[in-house]
Amino acid sequence: MYNYNDIVIVKRENNGPTFTYQYKEDIFKSEETEVQKRLKKVFRYLSMFDLSRSEMFFSRKVVLVEGDTEKFIIPFWATKFAESYKDFDFYSKNICVIECGGKTNIHVFMRVLTAFKIPFIVIHDVDPISFPIDKPSKTDKENSELRIFRENEFIENALNPEFGKIIRVNPELESIIGVSSNQVSKEGKVGAAFFKYDSLNISDYPDSVKTIIDLCINWNIESPIIELSL
Repeated sequence: MYNYNDIVIVKRENNGPTFTYQYKEDIFKSEETEVQKRLKKVFRYLSMFDLSRSEMFFSRKVVLVEGDTEKFIIPFWATKFAESYKDFDFYSKNICVIECGGKTNIHVFMRVLTAFKIPFIVIHDVDPISFPIDKPSKTDKENSELRIFRENEFIENALNPEFGKIIRVNPELESIIGVSSNQVSKEGKVGAAFFKYDSLNISDYPDSVKTIIDLCINWNIESPIIELSL
């Protein structure tokens, strides 16, 4: 994935013509020299750490998420809904979910997908802060929280709405998933999420779950950004 200049995307829509696309420029060329070097290192690390991320080059649409729990639970939700609604089947529509290794790395994948003209949906937490941005003498914890909160704007600025859309979850997706700390300690986050939703009828899923899956498949609103407040 890191050697993206050697990748050629080949696509064909239904019975239409086949076309190819190759990106030969530097995806990070617009940045200052030091920032450019850092982003290239981050992208190289992310490419080597999880080879499954290369799946995005073979997909018709990509869903970018922060971590492993979202990477599992979102396609699992889609699979459960697809049992009753065929349009919710990620696999038949060639939609893949890519874990970005944290919120601060999402914009890196957005740049790559935009460069290759691959449609994508970003799902990320708002991570609201409980103190004024201009508060003096912030604690280390508050500075860390503020840095994550400011990623919201950074992700938005990285968006090209021709190819990407953003779903913000306020305060966080774990509020929707809603597994207890006791379940997590027994099964881990992914296991706890699986056991909870596998035993539920989809009629008992939170409304926001169906909204997220529906938007991933068919973005039916005018704005390229939506915020789900819980």
